Amino acid sequence: MKIAVATDFTQGGKRGGDIYTEELLQALARLDSENEYGIFGFFFHDYQARAHSIVCPEAPNFRKMLKRWPQSFVCRAERWGLPVIETYLRANGIELFHATGPSLPVLKHLRSVVT
Repeated sequence: MKIAVATDFTQGGKRGGDIYTEELLQALARLDSENEYGIFGFFFHDYQARAHSIVCPEAPNFRKMLKRWPQSFVCRAERWGLPVIETYLRANGIELFHATGPSLPVLKHLRSVVT
């Protein structure tokens, strides 16, 4: 199964949500070599620095799926019912979206879980 794990918290500096997500990914890398994981996030400002700060386990079934998208544009499009995030995830073969934050994007045809 192809699973995307959201990195919504990474806004500079390590906070509780960042630490939780990093520990979750490290544990999954130790325990699961069968599923494929994409670490998904999008941001625009300071893209290179923020993309570099996101930890990706050194395992063959993990990869970063980071986009340089303006958050205000994506959020507005999602509110208007345009599934920007779901379209990108499905185009990359994602079957399950795991949000580590308090909310989900518009997902009509993609299974999801929130922790």
